[in-house]
Amino acid sequence: MLGIFDSGIGGLSVLKVLKEKMPQIDVVYFGDIKNAPYGIKTQEELKKLTAKGVEILLKNGAVNILSACNSISTFMILDDLKELSEKSFGIVEMINPTVEQFAKKWVSGAHQNKIMIFATPATIESKTYQNNFKKEGIEIETFAIPDLAGAIEFGSEEKEIEEIVDRAVSKSLEKDFETALLCCTHYPFVKDKFEKAFAKNNKKISIFNPAEAVVNSAIKKFNLNVPSSLRASERSGEAWQSRKNGKIKFLISQDSPTFRQKVKELFNEFEYSIEVI
Repeated sequence: MLGIFDSGIGGLSVLKVLKEKMPQIDVVYFGDIKNAPYGIKTQEELKKLTAKGVEILLKNGAVNILSACNSISTFMILDDLKELSEKSFGIVEMINPTVEQFAKKWVSGAHQNKIMIFATPATIESKTYQNNFKKEGIEIETFAIPDLAGAIEFGSEEKEIEEIVDRAVSKSLEKDFETALLCCTHYPFVKDKFEKAFAKNNKKISIFNPAEAVVNSAIKKFNLNVPSSLRASERSGEAWQSRKNGKIKFLISQDSPTFRQKVKELFNEFEYSIEVI
């Protein structure tokens, strides 16, 4: 079973891509709504929340972890996490797969546009994106949006969210860039608002959602095409490929009508449960 971790609904954008590619995967998802949003917390607070979130997923059957939160991606390689389980487990986070995909395009010459990272303050302050891109010889611009993830998480009115995006985009255009990376998993839910904001400013900007790169990385690293939980006879491929839809177990640290509604919108075709823990 794959475990997915986020501060709330943001990771659902990554889970959606995973289920589109691999609907038969069983998933346990932890949304730490009680402590959301993560993007405005200190690095020390995020370390503790990361360890707690991973522990919850492991105790609920996860054998590998996909961190669907950019703000905690820096901490997904902590040695402390290895002590949470007697069995070894793998981790895929948001940043490295995203940088790797763009680095490949950059080297091949397929994509050499100037890049702007839109993310939470915690993600920007960690400098992980900046440092990892720099290792690949790519300089990027960054722009932190402190209040957007929280507005999306707690169901603010469309007008309020649109105003937040408009202000951010307008200010960000003081710098020169041609590609925008939405490096908070909440942001793809309002991708249309980013598109409208760029259009209002007469700018043609390519907008990239890192979810696909991250999901592809998880499928490859965890060999999700052939789950180890199946018997050898079932791993021949036929039984696995013919399996329709895997189950989803949602765990949330605080109840949320916004979370429940988003789950219903995105995963109604799947068998799922939601438990407040």
